[in-house]
Parts: sequence; structure tokens; C-alpha cells
Amino acid sequence: MADPEQDFGMAYDEQGYVHILHSTFFDVDPEVDHTLQGYVERILDTLVDAVEEQLGTVEWRIAADPNFIKIPEKINWEDKLPKSTPEWEAQMAVSKLFEERPIWARWSLHERWTRNGYDSH
Repeated sequence: MADPEQDFGMAYDEQGYVHILHSTFFDVDPEVDHTLQGYVERILDTLVDAVEEQLGTVEWRIAADPNFIKIPEKINWEDKLPKSTPEWEAQMAVSKLFEERPIWARWSLHERWTRNGYDSH
């Protein structure tokens, strides 16, 4: 096995493949990785090469029960909140976001919410 300190942070397994979990190259370095995007850009090509080298011949499939993920039915929230209240305004904003896209990753919904000028609390 190579010494990660001498080999640009790479550690190798007994077959000579990059050992992703033991390679310090893939660790976040706050002195270099100032943003998540910067970190991903720094490691992505090397990570892709390592995964392709080790798993390039593996056939990948995503198998899921179609009933596993269900989009909730719309509810008539307008009947439950009084108009011209902060709760009404907030619910209108959320409703508009979900009309645009029915499923959101939590961080992306939060980002859009704050970008539109709403407080996250």
C-alpha cells in the first residue's frame, strides 16, 4: 500500500485500486475547499475515475416499488387559514413553489424560499 502522505493523499487497496475511504485526498480541507462546489470540483474527476476503474463493468439498476414514493394529494388550505395573515402569505409562497415543482430537495426548497425574501423560521 502506498503512503497517502507521499502519494498526493491517495491510499490503495490490495488490488492496487484507489481506496476512496482511506485516501486523504477526498477529505474536506478548509484551507483549500472554501465552498462545497469548490470541494466537489476538486475531487470529482479523481472520484469518477476511481469508481469507473473499480465498478466500470458493474451493471447498475435502480429498482424501486412504484408505490414507494407518493406525491401527497392537494389539500384546500385556503379554507383553513384566514386571508391577509402572515400564515396565509407564507402558505401562498409555499404553494407557488410546489405548483412550480411538486418534489423539492430540502436544501433547494430552503434556498429558493430565502432567495424569495422569506425568513427560514
